[in-house]
Amino acid sequence: MIEDGGISDLATLGFCNLTEHRRNRGCNPYEIFDGFTNQCTLAYAMQFEDQDTDLAMKILYGILLPILVLLVIITNGVVILILRTQRIVSYLSLSLSSLKIPSAIQSRSPVEPLFWMGISALCMAISPLPYTIYYYNLDHSSDGQHTEFLCILRKICMEELPFFFNTIITFLTLLLGIQRFIAVQFPLRSFDLCSQKMTKRAIRIAFLLTLLISCINYGSESSILLHFCLDLTSSLDLSSSSSQSVHIWVARCSSAYTPLQLW
Repeated sequence: MIEDGGISDLATLGFCNLTEHRRNRGCNPYEIFDGFTNQCTLAYAMQFEDQDTDLAMKILYGILLPILVLLVIITNGVVILILRTQRIVSYLSLSLSSLKIPSAIQSRSPVEPLFWMGISALCMAISPLPYTIYYYNLDHSSDGQHTEFLCILRKICMEELPFFFNTIITFLTLLLGIQRFIAVQFPLRSFDLCSQKMTKRAIRIAFLLTLLISCINYGSESSILLHFCLDLTSSLDLSSSSSQSVHIWVARCSSAYTPLQLW
């Protein structure tokens, strides 16, 4: 059943002819015909059922996720403050080296990777919030039509930003493993190879590699607004003997091929 006001909300794009919509399909195997715009699109994943509007999803993303993010902010915030203090100590150690203090008391294993791992984990936890707050907490999940803004917001907050920060964490974890290996196998050279300067240089390289990989990932798939003709006849409980039928245009976010992916 469609609730009162639901049809007017859904039908903002107008009514459609289901037969005509099905007929105008002259697209190649990589395309889907959008009858509302009368053109073929590179979409390959359509969402016909709004599974993300289920009560369980609303509880998960609208209530539990903000609580978990708050806990992450508190715990990670404490860790970042501790690591920041250790960074200051490490900077002081670096300053002592200019005074020709023996290198044995200098920090051989800088905390830079751990510090930026903590910041990246914090940002990764926060990144979905703009979308989940907008979609679930501000009740846009009940909107009849998706918008281009919603599609872009979901792609950035739910896909691209978590991917970016997770990749940084992966590279920083790899950097820590390499530093531990150097400290064990080459303890004397580790003071130079794992110095503040070398560590910061490695972190910059990791950031640039992450940025490159994220750009490739972003270009491998796009988010578009796809329209399809929805049959509301059964939802309106029209009599089976009646010839009346109701079809309306519905806009939903869809994943689409890009030239990079087809190449």
